[in-house]
Amino acid sequence: MIWAALSLIAAVSCIYGWLLSKFRRPSKKNLSLPKEEVVITDLAKPRLPLPIRGYNFIGKFFPLKELTVDAVVMEAQRRTKLWECLDEHRYPFRDGLKRLVQDYNDHKNRLTRFGRLCLRSAFVRMVANNLNMAEQIKKHPEILTESVVSPVFIIGPPRTGSSHLHDTLSQHPVFRTPKHLELLHPVLKEEQFSLMDADPRETVCNAYLSFLHYLRPYLSVLHDIGPYVSEEDILMTGIIFRSIIFGTMFPCKEYMQWFGEVDHTTVYEFLKLALQLLQWQDVQMGRPRRRWLLKSPDHSFSLPCLMKVFPDATIIQTHRDMSAVLPSYLNLVVYVHGIFNDVVDLRWTGEWWTAWFEFVLHRFVKDQSNMKGQVVNVLFRDLVSNDLSVVMQILSFLGICVDEVTHQQLEQYVAAHKRHSKGRVIYNGSVFGLKQQSLRDRFSAYHKTFRLVDIDGKPE
Repeated sequence: MIWAALSLIAAVSCIYGWLLSKFRRPSKKNLSLPKEEVVITDLAKPRLPLPIRGYNFIGKFFPLKELTVDAVVMEAQRRTKLWECLDEHRYPFRDGLKRLVQDYNDHKNRLTRFGRLCLRSAFVRMVANNLNMAEQIKKHPEILTESVVSPVFIIGPPRTGSSHLHDTLSQHPVFRTPKHLELLHPVLKEEQFSLMDADPRETVCNAYLSFLHYLRPYLSVLHDIGPYVSEEDILMTGIIFRSIIFGTMFPCKEYMQWFGEVDHTTVYEFLKLALQLLQWQDVQMGRPRRRWLLKSPDHSFSLPCLMKVFPDATIIQTHRDMSAVLPSYLNLVVYVHGIFNDVVDLRWTGEWWTAWFEFVLHRFVKDQSNMKGQVVNVLFRDLVSNDLSVVMQILSFLGICVDEVTHQQLEQYVAAHKRHSKGRVIYNGSVFGLKQQSLRDRFSAYHKTFRLVDIDGKPE
């Protein structure tokens, strides 16, 4: 009872603090100011808002209760009031959840009380999404007859310009991209179909993203977020607990090792199922079927599985010197870890993720021999120097026409979304124990394969 009361007080304090941050007068250091350069100084020892720190401090005086898979499933069932057992082949969430729960219970991961609360809530939401999807498909089996035709996948390491490319291409009316709000909650109730553009999930998503901004205010500079922003489908595959997204949340070593080794065919079968559901919901709301444009770094090490499930897919691969990618990516990952951990070992995290991407890109390079005729390679330096030209070349490759109105929309979008237009976070790879030449040596095979070298034969 005491802990429940303290939790309630802490929750009220968090909401109060968030409201203050949301409605107070902006300071001169507000990140909404364009072209501001900032340095994140609390990577190793995160400093969250005072109410969250208070919650974590109080939590140290109470014993931890281990989480179980059954407890997560039962809570999701109570929320959804759906009690049927799911088809483990179609909704294979238990294996990944089991390993994440093991990492959650490992005290060496230094999860805070608030971090545990957030992770448990995320786990429950994802299982609930499985239950809601299964119920919707049970009521409307015609969802399974929806055709996902010639999808386009943007893949490659993170921080290679893939998000900007994804967002820019999505301005063409031929494409349909997953939005953040529908990846958090994919299923709409039937009575909500008639609401059209007044999506009831928008309020929930806005509150969620505003709270994220309250916790880590530089996050919107590191990665563009919003209810209707085109988002990576790692959030969709995260519903069955098979996604790199969990590695960006907390150091789940056992899970990530399993995730790198497991067969990903079922991941893409589930992704196809999710796309069929979203497409069917579009039709119910009077919207046309469009060509799916998807994006995720996860696809880089599972190309054969992707092509097995989506044989008519086109792949757009983005590339950048890994000595620039890793410091930028680690800055984002460690900043997010600060929500869940009280202390982050920067050097261990740097070496672990470097080794992870060595493994991923070794497989990625190996898979290239089977990728013929369906691939477009995009270099980061080309995208930065002339993004509109790169976009037009891709659309031409895909055989998609661009009329005058669409071309103008693309021009306007590119002009309004210049690099660092929302601010710039300055980072230094040395804090993660990274050395530029060492990284270039470790990723030399990847650099040579995609010609990430300048005229002197050195990586860009």
